[in-house]
Amino acid sequence: MSYTIETIAERIGARRVGDTPATIDWLLTDSRSLSFPEETLFFALTTKRNDGARYIPDLYSRGVRNFVVSKETYKAIENGQLTIDNSMQRDSAQPIVNCQLSTVNFLVVANPLKALQKLAEQHREQFQIPVIGITGSNGKTIVKEWLHQLLSPERVIVRSPRSYNSQIGVPLSVWQMNEQSELAIFEAGISEMGEMRALQNIIKPTIGILTNIGGAHQENFFSLQEKCMEKLTLFKNCDVVIYNGDDEFISNCVAKSMLSAREIAWSRKDMERPLFISKVEKKEDCTVISYRYLEMDNTFMLPFIDDASIENSLNCLAACLYLMLPAEKITERMTTLEPVAMRLEVKEGKNGCLLINDSYNSDLASLDIALDFLYRRSQSNGLKRTLILSDILETGQNAPTLYRKVSQLINSRGIERIIGVGNEIASCAARFDIEKAFYPNTEALLRAISRGELRLENEIILIKGARQFGFDALTEELEKKVHETILEVNLGAADELARQLRLRDMGGIIVVDFIDMSLAEDRQKLYERMCHNMESDRARHNILPLSKFGLMQITRQRVRPAMDVMVEETCPTCGGSGKIKSSLLFVDTLRDKVDTLSTKLGIKRFTLQVHPYVAAYITKGFISVKAQWQFKYGLGIK
Repeated sequence: MSYTIETIAERIGARRVGDTPATIDWLLTDSRSLSFPEETLFFALTTKRNDGARYIPDLYSRGVRNFVVSKETYKAIENGQLTIDNSMQRDSAQPIVNCQLSTVNFLVVANPLKALQKLAEQHREQFQIPVIGITGSNGKTIVKEWLHQLLSPERVIVRSPRSYNSQIGVPLSVWQMNEQSELAIFEAGISEMGEMRALQNIIKPTIGILTNIGGAHQENFFSLQEKCMEKLTLFKNCDVVIYNGDDEFISNCVAKSMLSAREIAWSRKDMERPLFISKVEKKEDCTVISYRYLEMDNTFMLPFIDDASIENSLNCLAACLYLMLPAEKITERMTTLEPVAMRLEVKEGKNGCLLINDSYNSDLASLDIALDFLYRRSQSNGLKRTLILSDILETGQNAPTLYRKVSQLINSRGIERIIGVGNEIASCAARFDIEKAFYPNTEALLRAISRGELRLENEIILIKGARQFGFDALTEELEKKVHETILEVNLGAADELARQLRLRDMGGIIVVDFIDMSLAEDRQKLYERMCHNMESDRARHNILPLSKFGLMQITRQRVRPAMDVMVEETCPTCGGSGKIKSSLLFVDTLRDKVDTLSTKLGIKRFTLQVHPYVAAYITKGFISVKAQWQFKYGLGIK
């Protein structure tokens, strides 16, 4: 949704300096995230650690011509020099006097952050759609993403990017609302008293969800109750509030807050609650949940078993029921809920590639965020930047206009190669003037990769697609599997083991324990590799296939058999100048002598005089050699 610079100046109460015509589509607070400079309005925010005004010269050089600045900042500009504290000086900072001020629009305000929030408030008032506001100590992002998964097939949804829930993040999130939006889902997070009122004015939720209350960000609150009451401020004018009715602390805080909203307090204990959870059955890898709502009983399966996920799913269930999503669709979609880790998840790929997996949804705003993430990750590793993108669906824009913006986005992020999937993006191939390839569907792309027609090597790859394109199969194909890495380690170990055996005249039985060889095909590869490595071995050997535990047994005969076995020991008495028979062999000879005395000569009592070393050996232990002789022959030996 676009606004003229005149309209924005009026809505935020700014003094406009400059008369360059401009239409604004994008708000910017971080100079690193610039995409469409001509349509961008930069807010020069001042924080504890930085001052956004110092990045104005750089943004001007990159094409930005519209800025919201404080009165102090503009005074410095008016004087022809931008004063920057030496402790914050960076090499990239330049005097702003270099800018041609006649081509720039400055909106001068008392506080750029307050102006940003006020603009978002004014923008929010343009829409009369359901808006879900989520707050709590934990689980906000998961509930938001799961609600999007559950509700997006029927509705065009706008939601907070990543965890944009702060005083800056919430206005940027709300700004994404446009004419096509049918439902909005925003997070709200606070760290001190008084912050939630500003966020409530911006979000103006019609549906409120309180996930839970914990110790996070507690340092600026006198008590947990004070923090909970502050969070409940978000729901001041809501139509309905959703929370865990079994949490006595939250229930008491809701009662004290005197909210006028209807309550959907779900409960696993109280059958009188509007949403009663009658049964929660945890199985090995899923949880089956039965519930009653408006006197109707239903069940769904959740593909998680941890308590946090169960609680988050129940908050989602309540919201879906209030929005009248049919129970059968809830049951169907709950089984397909995916971990939120799929959002911008970085994985190691095959052939030296690095994968950024965002195969979850596809829209222009989330594409901008994902490309920004890719750009920052690629700056340190030097890999080629590649984008795999599906058709962007349900935007309300015609294809040429949409993919012209996509082309501008990828050019601004330095993308070097695009691989498009879908008929719409393929029809706009001429819009992209970089290395490119297009396929009608994901199956065609997978076939091209498997046949070697499309090579992906030493690239950082953003995989960005709508869910219906099934890019999870593409991610699985490109990902370097953990077991493949383990197999490579084991194959390398087999190569080195075979080399060492060929170098050494070593014989006997050798047992090798290879790590994590659970797959039969991997065990076979390793066995064949070892057999191949040992083909040139001069010694006779035999290699047995690996057991299911990963054990390999090798029997090997020495090339030069031993001709003379030395069994003598160094004499301890003469200091090593002579050799003596080993104690073990001498005791065997002595036993033969004792046997002769006892059985052949009939002598039952005698005194044995031996070296102290031998005496110590034959008398050692409770059942010593001497005791064994006495018991066997019935002797009295001294």
